[in-house]
Amino acid sequence: MSKLKFLCAYVIILLSLPAWSLTLNFSNLRNGNGYLAVSIFSEKQKESFPGKAEQATKTFYLKLEGKKELSIDVDDLDDDTYAVAVMHDEDEDKKFKTNFVGLPQEGFGFSMNPRVYFGAPSFKRAAFKSSETKTLDIKLKYF
Repeated sequence: MSKLKFLCAYVIILLSLPAWSLTLNFSNLRNGNGYLAVSIFSEKQKESFPGKAEQATKTFYLKLEGKKELSIDVDDLDDDTYAVAVMHDEDEDKKFKTNFVGLPQEGFGFSMNPRVYFGAPSFKRAAFKSSETKTLDIKLKYF
């Protein structure tokens, strides 16, 4: 019977542990117009990163209200490997605008701030482990 009590106590402790939370800080915005579209992808969704926000673990559409910097707290994430993609939707049309050769006309950024050359970085280049990360600073880029 003591093993059963121990097991029950162990389960109660595990269930009472807080979920992992993350603070995302966004900076280097060109202006405070529009929204930031933020998508958080887990490793299970790495094939969808960064362009399929509807398949992300969490998505946010945050009104800037004139701010050129913004921070949000994201709660209730499981212990996993994640990558974040963000777009500055300046004209509020919920589309990522590119020019005729495919260069972005709106700001974008990724967790771990990888260098961007031709196209978006891989999940691996933007990935971080939740067990090792509490705060991420994401600096938006513009062409």
